[in-house]
Amino acid sequence: MPTEAVKITYGTTTLLFSKDEILDAVFGQVQGHQVHQKQASAPAVNYFGATIESLQITFDLQRLETLEKIDQFLECGEELTVYYSQQYDDTAHLHCVPLRDGMEEIETFGDIEAVTRTINFVKTAA
Repeated sequence: MPTEAVKITYGTTTLLFSKDEILDAVFGQVQGHQVHQKQASAPAVNYFGATIESLQITFDLQRLETLEKIDQFLECGEELTVYYSQQYDDTAHLHCVPLRDGMEEIETFGDIEAVTRTINFVKTAA
């Protein structure tokens, strides 16, 4: 069984996240968005009308390379293809962009210390 839980691709770049780096991946719906691709920066997302499909992934930031991979796809400024179920169906994917609004990082202290980051990805193509 594969150890990768999520694969993110854009252009010729492939980023693999192991099952230890992904805490949760949940589908939902968000208010409609209009995505404007820009040449010099990340895509702009404008809200409008009906709801559309989204994917919320919670990453475990215990490894430094996890945060580096997240920063890499957040800064690329391109549409992503997220293969969200690598362990069970390596063809299941979503064409999307990450939303910077609503991105949260949570630190937990006590017996178990953890840092997580939750990112919403909004569907951009059928």
